Amino acid sequence: MSSIDWVSPRPTTFRINLKNDSNFYLIYNKRGWVAQVEGKKYYLLNLPEEERAAEAISRMLRYGPAGGEKSEDDGGEDLGTEEVETTVDDTEDITAEV
Repeated sequence: MSSIDWVSPRPTTFRINLKNDSNFYLIYNKRGWVAQVEGKKYYLLNLPEEERAAEAISRMLRYGPAGGEKSEDDGGEDLGTEEVETTVDDTEDITAEV
């Protein structure tokens, strides 16, 4: 988690910003807390829904930065696309010493 923003007073709503630039909302109403993750609402007083909310947040964390952007954690480097040029000199005689 990178930060928490207060969004609105009624219903009391907080935006939870994750380190991969994703976010979800926590909403407090008369009955309790509601997590809104990727547009779907999970009522956190219900244990199965709380578990599903945790799984949805876990999925969001696995996605990485939105739109394939580079995150601050990797220093802005794209490690998967580096080209390496190699040359092989096949005229060299290789002998093994026993």
